[in-house]
Amino acid sequence: MHELLILVVHLVLELVWNLITWFLYDLILSGRDQKWAGEREESSQGALVVLASAAVGAALGGISLLVWPHVLLKYSWLRLFNFVLAPVLAGLFASTMSRSRRERGEASDEKVHVWGAVLFTLSYGVVRFVWASRGAVLGAP
Repeated sequence: MHELLILVVHLVLELVWNLITWFLYDLILSGRDQKWAGEREESSQGALVVLASAAVGAALGGISLLVWPHVLLKYSWLRLFNFVLAPVLAGLFASTMSRSRRERGEASDEKVHVWGAVLFTLSYGVVRFVWASRGAVLGAP
């Protein structure tokens, strides 16, 4: 029972960390929405923002390894579960935040926020997941 509780706490901490890092980045995106609210070429700008989100997520994943190189989720099945769940939750959270902003009368492109959140969290997770799986790849115990 004690090990199960530790697993759940570790999973929740990893998910919360993913959402916090994405949320801070989303604050930057919301500023972008306000700046570009009246411009016509939002689709190309949105695509660039989504691609930048993936790049920033991967970069922050690498930086996080410099700060905390330890694997919080010890079991590979749990890391895989987190790898799938975190982008889904980030996308849902981004959608909710974007709708909330629009209801308050602020400019917010929901597609950009959702795909930015998914790719940010996914690329962040890929870097951490590959780092955590390196022992299996390298044949280390």
